[in-house]
Amino acid sequence: MRTRPIVLFVGFLSSLAPAGPVRGGIVTYTDLDEWRAAAAGVGTGVVTEIDFATLPNGLPTPFEERVLITPEFNYTEQGVTFSTPVPELRVWDCAICDGGVLDAQDVILGSSGRNWIIAHFVEPAAAVGIVSGGHTTLSLYDDEGTLIAEALLTGGGTGLFVGIVSDIPIASGAVDRGASFEILDSFHFTPVPEPATLLLLGAGEIALMARKARKG
Repeated sequence: MRTRPIVLFVGFLSSLAPAGPVRGGIVTYTDLDEWRAAAAGVGTGVVTEIDFATLPNGLPTPFEERVLITPEFNYTEQGVTFSTPVPELRVWDCAICDGGVLDAQDVILGSSGRNWIIAHFVEPAAAVGIVSGGHTTLSLYDDEGTLIAEALLTGGGTGLFVGIVSDIPIASGAVDRGASFEILDSFHFTPVPEPATLLLLGAGEIALMARKARKG
């Protein structure tokens, strides 16, 4: 009888494992609604969207005024910290961009002429997606920096989407078009539950089943 709660607990933890592809398998989506439905079924099930319509401090993104994103002034509280190898990284409401954007530009003379956007997750993610103008690549990495998956965002224009759902926890990502600039209209992700959260949920499940057993 003493082993039953342990078995139930292990079964409960297994039920919280991300659904979808087996390890090494990746599912790529080009439709935001389809990706969102899939992302809601993995990790915590909570899909976070950063649309850059607001600054990290919650104030509205100013129109045609570029605001620098730094390690100290970032979207870390929302779950992801953005950076770029060649500053500057800026948020602004672009007149031709239909809202706020995150914009990385190589503005340093004598540099490599390349720039891209890097995303480091506060907690690992189970699903990641981007909306951008196309002709760019979303790359995702584990906590050792090993490439998990890549997805090409084809086409040109605005409002194009590509997203990935992975059973391998995603620690970071990069958006890179191989040019001197990169731009994001919005960034989407679903976190993986923390181990402490799993234990709390498992303990609650065991307590609930124990109460049901006593009533039975």
